[in-house]
Amino acid sequence: MKFALLLAAGGLNNEAVDLLEAARQQIPNSFPVLYALGVISVSAKRYEKAEEYFTAALSVKPEDVDTLRALAKAARASGNLEKALAHLVEARRSGRQMGDEG
Repeated sequence: MKFALLLAAGGLNNEAVDLLEAARQQIPNSFPVLYALGVISVSAKRYEKAEEYFTAALSVKPEDVDTLRALAKAARASGNLEKALAHLVEARRSGRQMGDEG
């Protein structure tokens, strides 16, 4: 997975996604793979795809604050401010439940 992130950092988003999708075929519910696919999709401005990946990651770790915040970022970037706000509210609620006041 680190190699895929290095590819993405070098601007090779398609290659990184291909590599991570191959990993996803082997381990469909891998939180790190799904999250990385979301991050790469945001950087490639594929916001709808990013939302799909982050939503899938949340099905594995439902109250992951970083994923909720990333999902909010993708929603905001695609122009859905209401959805973005809802995700941020959920992230804050989840953070407080885990003892994180941030």
